[in-house]
Order: sequence, then structure tokens, then C-alpha cells
Amino acid sequence: MAITVFAATTAASSGTLRVEKNDTPAALHQKGLAGVETIDIMRSTDGGTTFEDYKVGGNVQKLSVDDNSVSIKSPGIYKADKGVTVGAAGVTASLGRNV
Repeated sequence: MAITVFAATTAASSGTLRVEKNDTPAALHQKGLAGVETIDIMRSTDGGTTFEDYKVGGNVQKLSVDDNSVSIKSPGIYKADKGVTVGAAGVTASLGRNV
């Protein structure tokens, strides 16, 4: 079952997701992006007060038309953040066995 991080909209939007140890592996999925639009994925290092780019192997993770999902292998608080988009775009998450 997919969990809505934020509903599809053309407006700027963001949402957070707490991933617990038993929720891993997890994945974030986008639907609705077009062209070069992206959704930034960030991770909190202080319990959800501030967020920094989520990196895997030094690479910043983003959702895009070409990369519809981002894998999450560690517990934590994650944030998906997008600007205004041409079409309605949203983010869902799959946790644990549902990935």
C-alpha cells in the first residue's frame, strides 16, 4: 500500500516521511513530473528541524521523469520538496515489504 507524502498538485509542495528500522527498505515515488522538473529529496540529521540533501554514494537524490523512484535503506526523517510544476505532481512512499 502506498503512503501519500504529498498529493499531486501544480503548486509548490513538500511533505515528510519518518522511516523506522522495520520500514526499510523504503522508496519514494513520483508521478506527474514533466521535462526537466525535479523533486528534491532531503534527510534530517536533527530529528526533523533541518534537512540536507539526501545523498547515496555522494550523489544527490532527486525524483525526475527519468528517475521515478529513490531507494531509502536507512531509518530517518525524509522530506520531498518541489516547486511549481506544469502538471500535477505528487509523491508516494512504499515501506518495507511493499517496496
